[in-house]
Amino acid sequence: MAIDGSKFRAVNSKGRNFTQRKLERQIKGLDEKIDKYLEELDEADEEEKDVAKPTAEELREKLEALKGRRARLGEIEQQLKKSDESQVSLTADSRATLAPALQVQVCPSAVGRLRSLATMSSSASTRSTS
Repeated sequence: MAIDGSKFRAVNSKGRNFTQRKLERQIKGLDEKIDKYLEELDEADEEEKDVAKPTAEELREKLEALKGRRARLGEIEQQLKKSDESQVSLTADSRATLAPALQVQVCPSAVGRLRSLATMSSSASTRSTS
């Protein structure tokens, strides 16, 4: 939304808003990725070919990162269960995500025109009251 030449955007994004269904879907996806990396680690241990596959150390790093994300989603899920809400937002205020259709940008020339109209309007009203 543009007001007086300033642009304002909602702080909360879809990526920072969680419902039970979204949490379950993301946790399931992370569990699948963890299983895949574990399988690749096993394969890397069994075969040491000169194929361009991730090294065991790279896979361990990815696995640790995924486990960290999984743990964070588990914390969010517990927070959601403790609250009586249908969703949890990670931003400070819990305003709903601004729909893309409501995002408006105003071109600079339109802002200048609006300012000049506002100035003319305010000067005309002060003259009529004098």
